Order: sequence, then C-alpha cells, then structure tokens
Amino acid sequence: MRRYKRVFAPNPSFRFDSEDLDGLADSIVYVCDRPMFDNLLGDENIHRFEYRVAQQLNDFDPENDLIAYYGDSLIFALMVMWLCDNFDTFDVARYSSKQKGYVIRTLSYAKFMPED
Repeated sequence: MRRYKRVFAPNPSFRFDSEDLDGLADSIVYVCDRPMFDNLLGDENIHRFEYRVAQQLNDFDPENDLIAYYGDSLIFALMVMWLCDNFDTFDVARYSSKQKGYVIRTLSYAKFMPED
C-alpha cells in the first residue's frame, strides 16, 4: 500500500485506536481537537468549526495527502465539502472490518458534475 505524507483526520477519538492511521502516512493531522457535540452546534460554534477545518486543510496536497473517515462524522463532512470546493480529486481512507485495515479510494468531484 502506498504511504502518504500526511493523513488528515477529523479529531482524536477515544473509541478508535489511531494505530491503523499511523500506517497510512508519515504524520497524522487532526483537523479539530474535539468532536462537534450536539450542544455546541449553534450558528456561532459551527462557524468556528468551519473556519478551523479550512485553516487545517489550507495546505492539503492531493498528490501526497489523504483524509480518513475517523472521529466525528460532521467534521468529516465539512472536510469533504472543503476539499470538493478546492480540488477535483482526493483520496479517502475508510476502515474495513472485513480487511482489518484502511481501504483507500479516490473520490472525484468532477464526476458528479454534468458535462455541458
């Protein structure tokens, strides 16, 4: 399996072991330091999370980096939205219990857009 420079994950998680993330890349970048708890989802707080995601992904390099579905799903959704707004394709890692490790797929936002 290809080794990446960095894997971007939504946030540290107490439910999941980060050991498998370590095998994907030279370093792990946690986009946020905590999950989006439901009591924090007011307009002001959601904008803080959006800003933090944009800051952390600002130097994302789709040739050498990938994102991982790990941690908070709402932060992961913000990550995907930001990447789709800035790149045509990027790699995503998702844990497979069947394969006992991460499976990497390339997502192409351009394929969702109708051709003119």
